[in-house]
Amino acid sequence: MSTAERVAADGAGPGSEPMVADPAAVAPDARVAREHAIVRAVGRALDGVDDPCMVAAGAPTSVVALGLVDGIAVDGGRVTVEITLTEPGCPFTHGIVSEITDAVAALDGVEEVQVSPRWAPVWSEDRMDERAHARLRDARRRMTDRAA
Repeated sequence: MSTAERVAADGAGPGSEPMVADPAAVAPDARVAREHAIVRAVGRALDGVDDPCMVAAGAPTSVVALGLVDGIAVDGGRVTVEITLTEPGCPFTHGIVSEITDAVAALDGVEEVQVSPRWAPVWSEDRMDERAHARLRDARRRMTDRAA
């Protein structure tokens, strides 16, 4: 992967930018500026990809809000997205990978997309942002109300 384009996606969402691991290590040239723009666009695109489990629960929530995106790397037109899924053996793994691939591939400047699922660190609700916590609370409340 190129230069210091290794990106932590924590906190990426509407109005926020993914953080570059070491901005001082990035040479200020046109290619790097273009890669930074792609990283920001990827973060925004991923915030539009909802987790299928949350959709099924009636609480659509993005993979970014759930804390599933571990990193974004750009090397020219090649984008790698590292994700952690909520549980090993997730039946929606292929669907999530496909939706992420499609969302990123649709961006200008992206020529190739690789989505790399990771199983460590293990996902927990601590990775979710406040949007996801609120939606999950609401979904759980609705399920409890239906059961009563």
